[in-house]
Amino acid sequence: MGALPRRAGILTTMGATLALAISLLTLGAPQAARADSPAIATITGTVTAETGGAPLTFPQITLYVRSGSSWKFYDFTSGGRDGTYQFQNLPVGTYTLEFSPEHGDNFVTEWWNNASTETAATAITVGTATTTVTADTALATGATISGTITSPATSTFALVPDMELLASDGKGGFQDAGLWAYPTQNGDGQYSIVGVPPGEYTVYFGDDASQSDIAPLYYGEGTAGTPNEWDATPFSVAAGETITGIDATFVHGATVTGKVTDYWGNPLSNVTVDLGRRVTINGTAEWDVSSVTTNSSGSYRATALIPGSWVTTFAKSGYTATLSPASGAFGLTSGQQKSMPTMKLYRTLTSSTPTITGTVRVGYRLTAHAGTWTSGTTLTYAWYANGAYISGSVGHATFTLGSAQRGKTITVKVTGRKTGYTTLTRVSRATAKVG
Repeated sequence: MGALPRRAGILTTMGATLALAISLLTLGAPQAARADSPAIATITGTVTAETGGAPLTFPQITLYVRSGSSWKFYDFTSGGRDGTYQFQNLPVGTYTLEFSPEHGDNFVTEWWNNASTETAATAITVGTATTTVTADTALATGATISGTITSPATSTFALVPDMELLASDGKGGFQDAGLWAYPTQNGDGQYSIVGVPPGEYTVYFGDDASQSDIAPLYYGEGTAGTPNEWDATPFSVAAGETITGIDATFVHGATVTGKVTDYWGNPLSNVTVDLGRRVTINGTAEWDVSSVTTNSSGSYRATALIPGSWVTTFAKSGYTATLSPASGAFGLTSGQQKSMPTMKLYRTLTSSTPTITGTVRVGYRLTAHAGTWTSGTTLTYAWYANGAYISGSVGHATFTLGSAQRGKTITVKVTGRKTGYTTLTRVSRATAKVG
């Protein structure tokens, strides 16, 4: 199925910083560039503004080391109030740097040396004679994207809305641009995303509040926003430009709740519940999916679902995946609270492919061998000639070939049944033609 309606996987600048900090706590010391070389060098510098030359306060600097053909995270530091930073005790290796402003400062992130992308970054080589490398940089003023978020009339603005910038991927879609913003604290819903480099973008509008029922939106010119990323309106941003009017109006999404049990009514936890919405993207029908899992009582709750037509599938290892409703989709409207009937899942039988032994000639008996099935499974047999059922053959593990089967291939279908399990049928390979 397709992508989640909510962009839960977007990694923000704050998230990236936290991930780096966690990696350091988890791994201890930074990864060595050369385990057999002494720590000898320091990379130091000052981060300033390209316009005016003032130092940036608390800039964020990430150090990468060359690993094969790519750059791998090595260390991270935050500069001081005067924009200075340093990485000490670096072993022999090839490094580069990424410079970012403190979140909320309107400067564009860049790589060493004045590069806009990782692939264009300049290498810094630390050799055995290297002691100190000075890497000063000046960041350009970024563009600003601003707008207003309007909350539903039935909500206070005590939500936790966030706006995330998405960059055009050059293929008709969008990808995370690593820039985001929250609204101002005065409750007017206004926001500004700063530090934006030139490019083509759109904006995602979501709500980070726990169990929020606010449906996600994307910027749609002339509309209150579109629920579909592929329908989002892109806009171009020039260096240092201020873009206004990137607005959206939140609506309540639908909420779906339910419970999953086994055949005997025992609650099932950790069942994956996929709620799918059929959509058309560039003329191709696809699924847009929101996934939740059941808790220890077998209950699930899916929120912020976009109004429309949905189906639900339930999957758990050892059980048969089930579609609900079997008769087709169900509709959801804005703010609707829908309680689904309890879903009963059946276990999946284990089985083998049956085989046939015996002489394949008229007047001789063939024997079906079911192989290994789940203990306690009741098996029945049915015989086929050239794929057509042989009347009267059901229920027998043996079959005596008659003249009506001459020149035809024979197969056997073995059907297993057990209470609480999904009925399963397996088919043998065909025999040679009956002689």
